[in-house]
Amino acid sequence: EANTLVDDARTTAHTLLEDARSEQAQLVASASVHQRASAEAAKLVAEAEEHSAVTRRQADEYAERLTADAQGYADRTLSELVDNLHRLAATAENGRTALGTTQPG
Repeated sequence: EANTLVDDARTTAHTLLEDARSEQAQLVASASVHQRASAEAAKLVAEAEEHSAVTRRQADEYAERLTADAQGYADRTLSELVDNLHRLAATAENGRTALGTTQPG
């Protein structure tokens, strides 16, 4: 009867040992998957941050170009207005002069 108990204990110990090894293998595999997933996630975050930085720089450059273009347009438009006002003032002054010379004095 003692031999039967020892054999049963050995069988149970062997089964527990195999189960423990299987569990260990699953934990190691799970840890490996987790490490790979964490590394991939970190890589994706870094890529997203880099893309965001590049996009931000491009947007800032575009905004600067638009601002410069708008300021150039405003300057040209105001310059044309000044030129037109000078011509109109000259025309008005010529008209006043013509009135002064044509009217009896």
